[in-house]
Amino acid sequence: MRKVIEALSWLTLFLLLIFISGCSVYYAVRDTHSDKTYYTTEIVETTAGAVSFIDEKSKMTVTVSSPEVSKLDSAEYKAALSAAPASKVKPVGIRNRDEAN
Repeated sequence: MRKVIEALSWLTLFLLLIFISGCSVYYAVRDTHSDKTYYTTEIVETTAGAVSFIDEKSKMTVTVSSPEVSKLDSAEYKAALSAAPASKVKPVGIRNRDEAN
């Protein structure tokens, strides 16, 4: 009897862990002023319409006053977090006509 109770306890714990891990909500928060997009799993909305959250990439608390929030599925969220940041374009020097040849 004790083995049955122990087995049921482990099964319950296992199912609970699966349930908890599958219930995450993923968000992309775009700042409409700067056009920057942040990724998070929890959002706190203020009375003024702004949102605060911890950006998953920088691990910093961010507040966006003019947000556009989208829900993502797990695959989209993970892909966005693993994507390399946009590379910066190096400015090209301007040469005058005499230097061109």
